[in-house]
Formats: sequence, C-alpha cells, structure tokens
Amino acid sequence: MTPNLNRFIREIKHSFFCDDEYIRNILAVTKNEYDKKLQQNNFSLKDLINLSDYFQININDIANGSVDYKQIKTKFYNPSSAIPTKYVQNAGTYMSNIRAIINHIRDFTNDKTAQYLINKYGISKEALINDSLMVNIKLANSLLADISDNYNISDSNYLSMAMLSYKSQSRNKLISETLRNQSGLNIAKHVAKNALSYDKNFIYTVTPLNYGQFIFSGTIRPEVKDIFHTNEITNIQAIKFRAASIQALSILSNNGYIEVQNIETPTSQSSETFHIYMKNTAKQQTSLLQ
Repeated sequence: MTPNLNRFIREIKHSFFCDDEYIRNILAVTKNEYDKKLQQNNFSLKDLINLSDYFQININDIANGSVDYKQIKTKFYNPSSAIPTKYVQNAGTYMSNIRAIINHIRDFTNDKTAQYLINKYGISKEALINDSLMVNIKLANSLLADISDNYNISDSNYLSMAMLSYKSQSRNKLISETLRNQSGLNIAKHVAKNALSYDKNFIYTVTPLNYGQFIFSGTIRPEVKDIFHTNEITNIQAIKFRAASIQALSILSNNGYIEVQNIETPTSQSSETFHIYMKNTAKQQTSLLQ
C-alpha cells in the first residue's frame, strides 16, 4: 500500500503541479511529519483515507495504482490557455513536455526553483496542467538552455525529463499497445512517422546503419524557420531532449536501452538539419522506472 501511496502523491504533484504544502494540508500533518513519512515511505491508513476522501476516489484505486488522473483533473482543476503570446505563435510543442521539464527541475532542486522558472516565463499553473495546450519551440528551448546554464544538468537528467513526459495515460497506452517490445530502430521510425501528432517543428527521418545503429535526423519545417532563427530551434539542449525522448520510449517499451553515440547540430545558419547517431545496447536503465 505505502509504495503506491508515495507514487500517488508524486503523480498528483507532477500532473497538477501541486507542492508539498498542498499535500500536507490534505493530510493535516506538520512539515517535519510529512518529510519523515516521505523519507521512510511510511504513510498510514489514515493518510490513505484522507487523500481518498479529498480527491473523491476509491481507496483501492490508490492502493492498486489504478487512479484515473484525468477524472481528478476534471473535478478539481481548471486548465487554462493563458500564456504570453510570444510563446503561442506557431505552436508546435505540447505543454506536457514543458511540465515534464519543470517537474524534473522541482525534483532535482525544490519547489521554489520550479515556481521561479514558471514565473520567469509567465506560465500560469492553470496553463501548465493543460495537456491540450500547445506552445512554440522557443519556450521549450529557452527553458532547457536556462536550466542547463544554471542547474548543472547532465545527460541523465534529459532522460529523466523525457520519462516524465510519457507519464500521461494516453502515452502509456501508446507504449503498451503500439511499441511494446519493438526494436529501437522501429521506435525511432514510429516517432518520425507520427511527428505531427506531438511535434510540428521538424520533419524527421531515420537512416538504418549496420550493427543496430541508426541516424535520427530532424529538418526544420519551412513555416517554423520563417519565424525563428535556426539557433533558436536547434540548440544542443533541445536536440538532447529529443534524443532522450526516443531513449525513454525504448526503455518504457521494454526494449532495453538506446545509446546516443554522437549528435551533430546544424553547422551554420543556412543548415537546417540535426543528426543523432544512436545504437541499441543490452544496457537497461531500470533505475529510471522507479
């Protein structure tokens, strides 16, 4: 029961951008008591009942890890489309990706840092939890560059952010029904073929090589290039996040691990294509699934 209660709290925080104080108030415990429960994975039956009553969901759904978070959102939260207009023009990136980045920074640092970032970029909490809202690539890339410059993130952090972006129920369905046990090459091909359903910024192609290797390439769409400079669209942080998204899909699809061997960014303003050299390996990043 306790591990799933911990998971439920984490998912509530990630899905609806709630902070620990919000959860503490529901549980009616002090900060020290709450921190101790988190550290020791020691939530009580009373805690479970309090959360169940507050969110009006069945105790067994929490205990079994089968909570319908979309239903909770419908009952308790009012997603908004309020966001600075400069981030809406030529929108091509879903807000769920932005939320994954912000949530990872919150896990990596603290609530205050995450709140500082959403204030800095003018993102309301109501917009952040709006899964159907699309923003332009400049917001995602500026945010990734910001945290790379100021919070010392590594390649493993990009993978963690990508894993978080696949936590929604619709994406879990994609993973379990469509991509289960597919090869890394086939997963990359699926991403390229279905790009318009999640990313309207690039035209993606996949080039198979020998020994499980392949190249995943992205060329800026003409309508995007007409609005943004190439370096605004293809910074190294954004390309690493795209590479990590393919790695995350492979791990969640039970295919092991895809190694990123090299990344080539556009070499000049006239160049519009990046290349990610990838390879299937036997290595499995199981720690990221916890």
